[in-house]
Amino acid sequence: MTARTTSVVCFGVFLLPLNYYVATFCLYLGHWFSHLPWSPLRNHHILSHHRLYPHSSDCLTTSFHMATGEHDSTKALLPWLLPPVALYGLMLPPILAVVSTVELTLATAVITWIHVQFHLIDSPFARWEWFLTARDRHAMHHDRDVNFAVADHIWDRAFGSFVEAPTDLLSRRGRWAGRRRTVGTLEKDREREAKPC
Repeated sequence: MTARTTSVVCFGVFLLPLNYYVATFCLYLGHWFSHLPWSPLRNHHILSHHRLYPHSSDCLTTSFHMATGEHDSTKALLPWLLPPVALYGLMLPPILAVVSTVELTLATAVITWIHVQFHLIDSPFARWEWFLTARDRHAMHHDRDVNFAVADHIWDRAFGSFVEAPTDLLSRRGRWAGRRRTVGTLEKDREREAKPC
């Protein structure tokens, strides 16, 4: 391995946690901004994800659904990742800009995948307490404008939008398991998707 390759690998490893927090910050900002009543991005997010999963009692489903077209939440969140990518291109050597962009993309993909798991009844993570707690915190977001981050709530805590899930919400875990036959069936998901905005 050459000295240059070694330094790129070292910088890439050093940049990984930084890129994770850049990704979580950008997604937090985009998510928070799309909840503001006057936000031009509000319809992309609120009329998509929050229409399909309107409140905590409707958060679980057998298969995750994304809205498409005009009401695609991606349009509200991904543009917030473009400024750091542009800064990487301007401030870092080309190879590190590419490495940082790849790391930012991977962090965003993992965060998105975790978010999908929060909405799946049979998530493989549902056996762990940390996941159930994180899922309940996310479920609160579907009732109120709090907990905009997905799992790592560092930015929610920093900006005062973090709220711990109450014990009555946490105790619903057993009821969720008992309602698998009635909540989140594919038929109900399709009915909910078909409702006009």
